[in-house]
Amino acid sequence: MIWLPLVCSTASSGSAEQRRVYQRGLQALRSGQRGVVQQLLEQLEPGCTWSHLLQGHCKLMVERDESAAEVLYRRAQREAAQREESGEAEYAFGRLHRLAGRFPDADEHYAKAVALLPDNEELEQEFLFVRGRTALAGPSPGSAVEPLERGFARASAAWKRHFARELAHAQGFSGHVDKAAQLYEEALGLGGMPSRMAIGESFKVLAAHHERSSAATAVDFLRLACASYSLAAEGAAAQQEGRSATVAASACLRLAEALQGLYALGDDPQAYHPESGVHATATERARGSASAASVAAASGQPAKHADSTSHADPADSTSHADPLPRGLDVAAAQYERAMRLDPSLVAAYDGLAQLLLGVSRLANFGTQAACQPAAAFGPTPSCAPACQPAAAFGRTP
Repeated sequence: MIWLPLVCSTASSGSAEQRRVYQRGLQALRSGQRGVVQQLLEQLEPGCTWSHLLQGHCKLMVERDESAAEVLYRRAQREAAQREESGEAEYAFGRLHRLAGRFPDADEHYAKAVALLPDNEELEQEFLFVRGRTALAGPSPGSAVEPLERGFARASAAWKRHFARELAHAQGFSGHVDKAAQLYEEALGLGGMPSRMAIGESFKVLAAHHERSSAATAVDFLRLACASYSLAAEGAAAQQEGRSATVAASACLRLAEALQGLYALGDDPQAYHPESGVHATATERARGSASAASVAAASGQPAKHADSTSHADPADSTSHADPLPRGLDVAAAQYERAMRLDPSLVAAYDGLAQLLLGVSRLANFGTQAACQPAAAFGPTPSCAPACQPAAAFGRTP
């Protein structure tokens, strides 16, 4: 579709009237009323700032053509003669960069737009979100708490879930375990977090972030990760339909890894794990699976795993192997459970084999898990009001 003004406006040519037409066009665009947008474009003076901006929004929101939108925004910027026009042009650039995930660039334009349009509440809300996301990806992610708390307090319904999620990340990086857990729950209820699995992954990343500076904080987050993975596994297993077994198996795999992390940090997974003993299996049977798991890991193919009701042959030398240390047996049990739920999950065979052979990468938790905040949480969400997104976190508003 070609978005071009067809005739000169018959309405008032004053800047205030043109801006009102532009704002109506933007609202219609967000509502999907393309016919109305075209009619309003025809009421704007060809070549004026407002016409270029609205055409640019059409390119960005409807045609997903970022390059064409940027060209039109630059034209709008050149034509801007008043404070409101310059502010809306900066706002447009900020939104463009935000939707592309370029938060430092977006932050620069939003800051200029807020200075020019101080009474625009929607702009202020987006600016606080971008300021928080920029801080989360920087060297001091805890500094994101202040702007995100301000934004969360004033967020519209469409943005509330996104602020809840990002503020949970920020509180977690600051070491506020309880606040982070509460906000993740709120984000899950609002639709800002896609699943319990995603929350577990977030907790695991936060544990890795704190592992070198505070082992106790890392343990707290890993415990929360275990609880999230356990709930995810039980919830998926109870559905008994579609991909539920695969999802449950993945949750059990993550739970096994988190339990190993607790052990590596000096905690006792057996004492913590809420399901200790419920799904536990004999160490001998876990040992008996080791050779098959090792072959599977080396070949990249899943090995046939013994049924959970079978017993190790007393004559089998593996049944006389030394028992696993207290705590690691529950991790081994979760690897086994993952294999039963999804026999094609090669990572579970590999994880169990490395655990039993004593070469697990999780023996040093922080070395493998630690990562930068930006990499940890993936692309940001995208919200309908702003025209639009982990990781896990979707796209932002």
